[in-house]
Amino acid sequence: MAPTPPYPFAPRLGCPLCTIVACARHSDSSPGPSPSHPASNEPSRSSSAGAGELLWTTPGGGEVVYHDDEVTAYIERKEPVSSRGHLVIVFNAHIPSLYSLTPSIIPLLQRLLSLAPALLEEHFPRSHPSSPEPEVQVGFITPPLWDPKLPVRDHLHAHAYLGSADRVGWLGMRALAHSAVGWYSVDDLIAEIREATSNNRIRSGGGKRVIGEVPGAGVRRGLPDGRELVDHPSGGLLQKDGESRSSGQEG
Repeated sequence: MAPTPPYPFAPRLGCPLCTIVACARHSDSSPGPSPSHPASNEPSRSSSAGAGELLWTTPGGGEVVYHDDEVTAYIERKEPVSSRGHLVIVFNAHIPSLYSLTPSIIPLLQRLLSLAPALLEEHFPRSHPSSPEPEVQVGFITPPLWDPKLPVRDHLHAHAYLGSADRVGWLGMRALAHSAVGWYSVDDLIAEIREATSNNRIRSGGGKRVIGEVPGAGVRRGLPDGRELVDHPSGGLLQKDGESRSSGQEG
């Protein structure tokens, strides 16, 4: 039997975002209770700082306020894209870019849509309870564009901010990256992944998507070597090449 290939998204030596994830993990000495992992029945450890509290401060001045098994979030204080509040949500796995994502990432992407607004609301509360709720933007910058104020281009991270990107200026790479040219919302990314792996066309853009209420819709499972697995009526697993095996059997 061929050896299992090494994990492709292991931490990379010298990567600033891998360092942030590692330090947040070590500073998380007593995590509180957390919801279950969205893609499994295994419990997910998480730690979240309350308003005004920090888990760790990055060398660049970012304030780490959340960490769990999948993502680490910090407040961008020095160079926020919005005057109302800006979070950077780092994938703990060293995923090089959007083009490395597979359908198995859909549950995590959907979780970002609820996690990001909750963290922004906690750390950037409205000045008055009656104030209108600001619009929340959650998304990625599409390669080959990047944010020059966060010059890490090979470790996937999302941006979440309140209101508009009013601090990026009108000209330059940063303005282009956070414009309609470079911005890729999480909603649209989920829709495109689902459309690419099914026979259904899923409308992008504004409006509510009913399919978005089904966290597992479009999710596919696979092995580290790229073979995909689907549920088999016999109770086992059917490999892509048509071979069937019981989930309790080896190779």
